[in-house]
Amino acid sequence: MALIGDQSAFTCIESLLSLGDCLLTTSEAIDLCPLCAQVVTCIPACVDIFTVPVCLACEATGLGGCIVCLIAAYVCYDAALAVRNNCL
Repeated sequence: MALIGDQSAFTCIESLLSLGDCLLTTSEAIDLCPLCAQVVTCIPACVDIFTVPVCLACEATGLGGCIVCLIAAYVCYDAALAVRNNCL
């Protein structure tokens, strides 16, 4: 692992540990990413007036999972940038 400039090895190791921790703690949230596609697949249930409750539940589940996924991905992206900045 090459360190450029005056970056300390401790800062690099701390960044690597932070990224590893992020990936471990957000793995369940990242597993929710397929729910983003559910938002589109729920649309047929929204056409019929009798399935509106099903539509709303389906859309809410899809959007909720997608938002959690995006937040988790952003947090880990930020940690990955810290590794790049501190270790490379």
